[in-house]
Amino acid sequence: MVVVMKIQRLIWRVLIIGFINLFFPFILGAGITFEQTYGGSENDWGNDVQQTVDKGYIITGRTYSYGAGNSDVYLIKTDSLGDTLWTKTYGGAGYDRGSSVIQTEDGGYIIGGNTAQWPDYNDAYFIKTDSIGDIIWTERYNYFSFNHCFSISTTSDGGYIATGPTYNGEGYYIYLIRLDSLGDTLWTKACGNGSCGYNGGRSVQQTYDDGFIITGQTNLSTAGGYDVYLVKTDSLGNTVWTKKFGGIDDDYGCSVQQTSDRGFIIGGSTKSYGAGWHDIYLIKTDSIGDTLWTKVYGDSLPEECYSAMQTTDGGYIIGGYTASYGIDNMPDAYIIKTDSMGNALWSRTYGGSEWDGCYSISQTDDGGFIMVGYTSAYMGSGPMDIYLIKTDSLGNISGIDEEQNCKIPEEPIDFTISPNPASSSFNIKISSLYKTNVKIVLYDVTGTKIKEIYSGEIDGDFSKNVRLEGVVSGVYFVELASGKTQISRKIIHLR
Repeated sequence: MVVVMKIQRLIWRVLIIGFINLFFPFILGAGITFEQTYGGSENDWGNDVQQTVDKGYIITGRTYSYGAGNSDVYLIKTDSLGDTLWTKTYGGAGYDRGSSVIQTEDGGYIIGGNTAQWPDYNDAYFIKTDSIGDIIWTERYNYFSFNHCFSISTTSDGGYIATGPTYNGEGYYIYLIRLDSLGDTLWTKACGNGSCGYNGGRSVQQTYDDGFIITGQTNLSTAGGYDVYLVKTDSLGNTVWTKKFGGIDDDYGCSVQQTSDRGFIIGGSTKSYGAGWHDIYLIKTDSIGDTLWTKVYGDSLPEECYSAMQTTDGGYIIGGYTASYGIDNMPDAYIIKTDSMGNALWSRTYGGSEWDGCYSISQTDDGGFIMVGYTSAYMGSGPMDIYLIKTDSLGNISGIDEEQNCKIPEEPIDFTISPNPASSSFNIKISSLYKTNVKIVLYDVTGTKIKEIYSGEIDGDFSKNVRLEGVVSGVYFVELASGKTQISRKIIHLR
């Protein structure tokens, strides 16, 4: 009996030690939060950040404080607390910038950006480094006369895909460039009608089918201004389909990711919708780019979104800046956490009384968030410094008052339609926690208005039957607009 009890105690000890070894790093990691700034006496800012396999972070951006030229590509490696392990600069006598960085399978890094060196005015610039930032190879890419890489991502075969704008002397196209692991070009594509003005790619990712998804902006709009542009290609960069989103004013796409349901989430900015001059614009689509819903966040002053991604709970995290909720109405770094339908759960602002912003955000292994951007006259040593923030899963960092810093930038309103598909009619049901004015319109897939369904005030629950006499069979969208909220629902009409 004594021997049995000793064995049981030994087993419990092993289990407890194993539990501690397995979960303690995550419990500890969940508590790591910090703010850090990097840079010198001149302007420096961070454009992208990724968590690395050693739980530290890799940052790329642009520095005027260090390097050989007017500005250089800046690469910073930190530990898990944001303390600098090493820094590197790359470039020549002109202007160079890092826009996007990814850790590669060999433990090194790939940077995408641009370089402006004689004799070429502006080329896309790709830098492959080893694990300590030493250059393995560099490539300059010139499709037309002006080129810039805003986004680079790894592909399933160990190569890279990059996008940005390219200028042919008449206008701008979206370009897509496919590189192998050594930086050699496999193929390039240009899409959009450059003769009509500006078309530019801002974000690219390989999709589950080995094709690619790109977002950016286009002025190939029937409504006027720029539209958010979504382009799906096959594995060779050939366009499979394109979609446009937006209204009568300027709207931009800055970030795209394929979601767990094989659809897409697009983060961008809108002047067509919302309460301010510029508001944050979040668009969820299905696998063929048809709108499932849209959300707008912000208030009377400008807001911008630069980065958005799906989180492990099925919701989304958005990063950018806000002036509406910033100190003294100056821009502050801004993040919004939403549920799976884009409803805001909480938001946070970071920074001081001058200019601060977030250019890149992602979820970390401990469920928190890492973001990078810029700060002026706050914590740093120059007029503009790189600003790195690590938060917990609720967006908190040390010293932030959660109650004072949490702002929900939209009214809680939602609606459903049924049946779907519909034959002769369908029902709309709206639920709103507050009295509000709404406008509900039926559009076809080209964005043409078919009919106005309702315009007026609702208070609480609201329902309406919509008859479809004279409406041909097809796919339609029911759009609800209410103040800062805009939501779309797809309806299929079968006669």
